[in-house]
Amino acid sequence: MLPNDLMPVRAAIKQATGLKVHPSTAIRWCLQKNKQGQVLESWLVGQKRLTTVGAVRRYVAANNAQRPINPSPFRSTEHARAIDQLSKEGV
Repeated sequence: MLPNDLMPVRAAIKQATGLKVHPSTAIRWCLQKNKQGQVLESWLVGQKRLTTVGAVRRYVAANNAQRPINPSPFRSTEHARAIDQLSKEGV
């Protein structure tokens, strides 16, 4: 049985996050796993892909909870060394 509060995917994303996403982004969220292995729960009704605001919120929350906190690839000491080296070379 389908939820009663179904709406078009982009409308649900806009309502849940305030973001306007490209149509291909919205469909990709529904059909392909992202880096965290998440897929936005959705249903194809006729020719329209539908979801709920709650499903979007769960998708966003799951992505944020699983996202690893990676340090910047440019560490401050590496950056300082690179600047020093460039200064020595006259660049």
